[in-house]
Amino acid sequence: MRKVMLLVLLLLGLASAQAWDFEVGRAYQAAEATTLDEVAAGPGAWYAMARYNIPATSEVLGAQLWLLPEVGVWVPDSEAYYGYARLQMLIDQTFGTLFADARARWGDWPGQTTRLELRFGLRFGLPPAQGE
Repeated sequence: MRKVMLLVLLLLGLASAQAWDFEVGRAYQAAEATTLDEVAAGPGAWYAMARYNIPATSEVLGAQLWLLPEVGVWVPDSEAYYGYARLQMLIDQTFGTLFADARARWGDWPGQTTRLELRFGLRFGLPPAQGE
């Protein structure tokens, strides 16, 4: 069943508009997990997610506000699967991006609790080369 679900998400991602991002993959853990992006137990996990890229404003002085709601599921090798929801807000500029990232993880089995995480930060990058 998991393979069928992953294949369907992959095909939807290939056939979708540019505003949608679909991702299906395998995550591996190299150290002890500390955040929602990392697998809580075991050597790895399969995951699937869908994100919609919403331009919240038009470009103003070279910057644009984006909202990126995302939902997904993680299926760790040695524990029960769990779902998550995430909302990123980005202010995109040529050389960097300010971001706020709120995440929630939930499960519906004994011992599993809802976890919330909030991140703020700045991403840096280089502008595209002239003529691209």
